[in-house]
Amino acid sequence: MGDIKQRTWAIGAAITITVGCALTGCASSGNADTDRGEGTKTATATRSAPAGLTEDVLSGAVLTTTELPVGGWAEKPSSASASDGATSTDAEGPGACGADFSDELGEDLENTAQSGRDWTRESTGAYLNVGTFADPAAAEHVQAITNAVRGCPTEGSTFTIDGAEETIVTTVKDLGSWGSATYCGGFEARGATTVAGTTCMIAGDGFGVMVLVGAAYSFDVPKDAEVQQIVEAAYRKAAAQLD
Repeated sequence: MGDIKQRTWAIGAAITITVGCALTGCASSGNADTDRGEGTKTATATRSAPAGLTEDVLSGAVLTTTELPVGGWAEKPSSASASDGATSTDAEGPGACGADFSDELGEDLENTAQSGRDWTRESTGAYLNVGTFADPAAAEHVQAITNAVRGCPTEGSTFTIDGAEETIVTTVKDLGSWGSATYCGGFEARGATTVAGTTCMIAGDGFGVMVLVGAAYSFDVPKDAEVQQIVEAAYRKAAAQLD
C-alpha cells in the first residue's frame, strides 16, 4: 500500500506547511497537498506572526494520544526521511481542485513555525494528522480555500501528478464551525493509486489548526462524526494554549 500520505497533496502541498507535511509533514512531532471558482483570489498574509508562537509553544498546543476523543489511533514516531536528496516536483501543482492549497496559502507560510503529530489505525490502514501553525492571516487563508473548493466541478478534475494521471474530486463538507473561520473538505483521488480523506483547517487568533484523515480506500476513511470530535478537541486545546 505504500506511504499513503505521500499521495495527499491535500495537505501536503497544502501548507508548504507542507499541511505535506505539505502537512504530510506537519505531523512529525516537534517539527513543524487549478481550477477555481470565478473571483477567487490568492490570499497573501502581510502581517508577521506573533513572536511568542515558537515551535515549542505550538507543540504544546497539539493533541496528544491520550487526548484523542476516539480510540484506535497509534502514534507514529518521528523519523528521518529515507532519502536526504532533492526530489523533483511537477511543473504545475493540481491546485485546490486537486486538494493542493498552496496557491491559497501563499509563500508566507513556507517557513512558519509549526508542529504536529501522526497516527495510524492498524485495523484499516487509515492515518490521522493533527498540526498547529503560526499564521496571522489564518481566517483569510481558510476562507480562500473554501471559496476555491466551492468552485470545483462536482464530477472531479483530471491532473498529471508525478507522471501519472489522477482524477480527483474535492468538495466542501459541513462538519461544524470553529474559530474565526473553518474549512472542511473531502477529497478522493483515483488513478495509479487511490486515496481518500477529509481535511479541516480552522483559523484561530494568529494561528491555524489542521486535521487530516485519510485512507487508501474511501470506506476506510474515518466517519464524519469521528472527524468532528477530533477537530473540536484539536481546536479547543490549541485555543486554550495559544489564544
